[in-house]
Amino acid sequence: MEIHNEFLDLNYRYQYYLLELVADHGDYYLTVNRAMKLLGLSKFKLSQYVETVNADLAMMSPESYLRINGDGIFESGHISESIVRKIRLDYLQQSNLFKMFEFSLLNPGKNETTDFCDALFIGKTKFYELRKEMVEVADHFNLQFKKNQLIGPEMQIRQFVFEIYYSYFNGIEKPLALFQETVDQMLVTMRDQFQINLLPTTITKLETYLKVQSLRLRGKNALTAPLLAPLLAPDFKTQQPQLWQPVLSMLTTNYQLLRIPLEVEAEGLLTFLFTESYVPLEIDYLTPDLKNGVSQKTGQFVSKVEHVLMKDEAHSEQAQNILANLAHDLDQIHAKHLTFLHRTNNLY
Repeated sequence: MEIHNEFLDLNYRYQYYLLELVADHGDYYLTVNRAMKLLGLSKFKLSQYVETVNADLAMMSPESYLRINGDGIFESGHISESIVRKIRLDYLQQSNLFKMFEFSLLNPGKNETTDFCDALFIGKTKFYELRKEMVEVADHFNLQFKKNQLIGPEMQIRQFVFEIYYSYFNGIEKPLALFQETVDQMLVTMRDQFQINLLPTTITKLETYLKVQSLRLRGKNALTAPLLAPLLAPDFKTQQPQLWQPVLSMLTTNYQLLRIPLEVEAEGLLTFLFTESYVPLEIDYLTPDLKNGVSQKTGQFVSKVEHVLMKDEAHSEQAQNILANLAHDLDQIHAKHLTFLHRTNNLY
C-alpha cells in the first residue's frame, strides 16, 4: 500500500484497500472470507463497502464493476490501477483530515478553531478529533502540529507535504492550483535557461517541488542555513555563475515582494535539479565531504564491475568509456542518496 493512507477517512481507506485487492491482477482469486480476514471486516460491512465502491466505479468508470457472486467469490472487471488511483484521489479530496491539512497549509494566518470549523463545515467535537489525528500523523514523521500548523525543520516539512501531493496527484491532476501560474512561468524560465525537456512524464516532480516551495514561502516559511546536508561547494556560486545566477534571479523575480532571503532557497532548488537529473551534475560541484562520500561509493561499484564483469577487457578504450559513463551516472545517484532530499520512498 502507498504511504499516507492515514489521510483517508476510515471508510474511504477500507474501500481503497478493497479496490487494491480486486484490481485487475490476472488470475488472482479472492473470496469473501479471505477479504474479511485481510481487511479485518465483518461480512455485513464488507458488503456495504462493495455497494459503495460499485457506485463510485459507476461515476468514475462506467464499464468497471465489482460484485460478489452466489459462491462468495469476488467478480470484477475493468478495474485497472489507474482507475484505483483516481478513486483514491477522489477519496482523499473528500476526507476531512486532508481538508484540515490543506486548509492549514493554504491559510497560515488562520489558526483558530472557529476558522477550521467554518472552512470544513464541522463542529468543534469533530475538529478536536481531527486535530488529534493530525498530531499523531505529524509525530509519526517527526513533526509537530501545534496551533493548527505544522512545526519542525522547514525542509522536513516540505518533504512531508511534497510526498502527500506527489503520491496522490501524480499522473492524475495538478494540485495546488493557486500557484500554477507562478510555477508555469518558472518552468519556462528554467526550460529556456537549462534546456530542460518539459515532458509530462518528467516535469511533475519539479512542478510539485516548485508549488510546495511557493506554498511555504507564501506563509513566510523559508529555508535557512545551514541545510541538513548542503550539496554545493563553498565556491560553487563564483565558479558556476551560469548555473547559480539564473536560479537566484528567477526566485528573486517571483518572490521579491516577500522580502525573504532567497540564497538558501536557490541552493535547495539547484540541489533538486542536480539530484533529479534535470541539470547535469559534476562531482566538483559538491561539498568536500559529500564529494568524498560519493567518490567512495562510486569507486567501489565501478571497481567491482571492472574486475569481476569486465576482467581482461577492462583496459580497452571502449571499456574505459563505458566505465566513465557509468561513474558519472553513479555520481548522480549517490549524490541523491547522500543528500537531505532523498527519502526511502524515493519521491523527493
